[in-house]
Amino acid sequence: MAKKKLGAFSLTERAMDKPTSITSDGKFIFPKEVHEKKSLEFNTLISLDDSLKIKLTEARIKAETEFKLGIIGLGSYSKKEVLENVLNQTELGELVTRAEMNYCDEFNMQLRNPVARLPVEPVVKVQKTVIPKEIRGIHSAIRPIFRSTALFCEDTTDSLTNLAATYRKAKVHPVFAAQGFNVKVLEGVNDVKYYFHQEAIKGVLFISAVLDTAARQYTQVILEIRF
Repeated sequence: MAKKKLGAFSLTERAMDKPTSITSDGKFIFPKEVHEKKSLEFNTLISLDDSLKIKLTEARIKAETEFKLGIIGLGSYSKKEVLENVLNQTELGELVTRAEMNYCDEFNMQLRNPVARLPVEPVVKVQKTVIPKEIRGIHSAIRPIFRSTALFCEDTTDSLTNLAATYRKAKVHPVFAAQGFNVKVLEGVNDVKYYFHQEAIKGVLFISAVLDTAARQYTQVILEIRF
């Protein structure tokens, strides 16, 4: 398939015809317009009214000639099924909408400012886990049962929270591990209500999460809970 040069990107005609933004009055904005009209004002798409996010997501999916979505733990969905979920804003529909908005935000940023790059994840010196003296005599196979668990929910799918999540993984998680905690981390597509519930019911001492306040998930703020 023939491609066209647009800034640092080589895009197919189909990609050029898929909107990557939308105005407050519902007018679609396409990649060429994003690249050429530097004066356009852009806010993060995740902050848009829900109806506009749904409209943009629907248009982008409809523009795909071949479409099938597979999500670990949830299954495989046809184009029609995904569209139905997006329009009805089911849990899956919200996840797809957020993913599309996050992708468009990053893509638009690169179209407008090709030199911009996401920061490189910091290199972390792994600290040796300190096993509390109270359980050192217990066989390693069952030792986790007697140790406290810290459950971290890191929203790495959102450009607004990915930096905070990256920092926490590099600077916070190792501190808990060094104190003898079992560190459980949910991130990416696993950072959803279902997996949170499955881990939480096992019994945890500490829960910490960072995610976008616009997300209608199991929690809507940066939170820490101690039991």
